[in-house]
Amino acid sequence: MINIQFINEFGANIDRKSEKKIDQIFVREDFQRCSAYNIGSIINIKNFYELYIQNCLNNIKDIEKIRVKAPKILISSLDERGALITSLLLESIGCKVSMDYNINKFSNIEGYINYFSEQVKSGFLFGVIINNSCENFILFDENGVLVKQDIYKLLTYLISIKYGENELIVPYTTSYAVEDIANKYKVKVSRVKSNNAEILNQMLSKTDNLYLNVQYILNFDAILSTAYITAFLINNNITLSEAINTLPKFYTKQHELKCAFSDRGRIIRQIIEQNKQNNLELYEGVKLITEKGYAIILPDDHKPILKIYIEGYNQEFADDIADNVINKLNRMLKNP
Repeated sequence: MINIQFINEFGANIDRKSEKKIDQIFVREDFQRCSAYNIGSIINIKNFYELYIQNCLNNIKDIEKIRVKAPKILISSLDERGALITSLLLESIGCKVSMDYNINKFSNIEGYINYFSEQVKSGFLFGVIINNSCENFILFDENGVLVKQDIYKLLTYLISIKYGENELIVPYTTSYAVEDIANKYKVKVSRVKSNNAEILNQMLSKTDNLYLNVQYILNFDAILSTAYITAFLINNNITLSEAINTLPKFYTKQHELKCAFSDRGRIIRQIIEQNKQNNLELYEGVKLITEKGYAIILPDDHKPILKIYIEGYNQEFADDIADNVINKLNRMLKNP
C-alpha cells in the first residue's frame, strides 16, 4: 500500500477538504502530466541528525541541572536510527541512557511492553518505546507503569504551560479536565477539530520556531519530547508518577463501531432527529450533552467506523452513557 502525504507551507498535513479535492482531480485525471526530466533531484542532508541535536540543545533550558542529576533513561525502538538520535540527544544534556534491543525478540508488542515495564523499575527516571516514525512513543513512569494516552495528553498540556504556553490547542474530543488545568494557570483553551491536519496547522501557525513550540514537540516529536520531559521533571524535582498525580481526575471511555460509508449520513441524521429537544453540539460529529456527561459520535475520515467518545462526571455515569449510546447505535445499524 502506498501512502502519500501532502504538506502545506506551515509544514503540516493539508486539510481533509484539500485531500478530497486532490483525490477527485487524480481520479478524473484532470491534470497535465510532466516529463520525468521536470522532476527535481533528491536532496540528501548527510549531517541532518547533528543539526537536529544542536538545534534541540540550543532550546532546552537548565541543561546544567540535568547534568548534575544525571538521570537514567531507558529507551527502545524498532527504528534503530531514531533510537540512536534519542540516545545522543539525551546523553548531550547529561542523561545516562540505556538502550534495550530485545524488542525484535518478541512476537507481539504486548509481551514486550510487559518485559520493558519490569526493566524500567531498575532505577530509571522513565522509559520510552519509540515508534517507527519517531512521532509517538509508549511512556512508562519510574515504577514501570504504562502512561495511558489520555493521561499523557493532559501531562503535555501541563508541561506546555510550565514552559510558558498561554494558549492550549486541544482536539474537540479532549476531556473537560484540560479546562481545569487551564483555569488553574489562567491560560486559554482553543478546541479544534480532532484530525491531525487541523491540530498541526493550529499549533504551527503560532510560531516559526518549532523548537519553541512545546505543544507541537510533545505531540509530534518523540525524540525531543524525551528531553523536554526530562528537563521538566528535573527542574521541578519530581518523578513522573508525582507529576501525573497532580493532574485532575477524569472519567472517559472510547469505543468504535463498524459503520459502512453509505450508512454514516443516515445514522448521524437519525441521532440529530431523535435528540432535537436535547442539548446538542454539531461542531464535529454529534455531541450529546446530558446531566451525567456527554457522548461524541464522530465518523472516521478514512475508515468505515464510528468513533464514540464518552466523558462522565464519575465512572458510573460514564459507563451509563456508553451503554446507552452504544446500544442505540447498534439498533440503528441493524435496522436501516
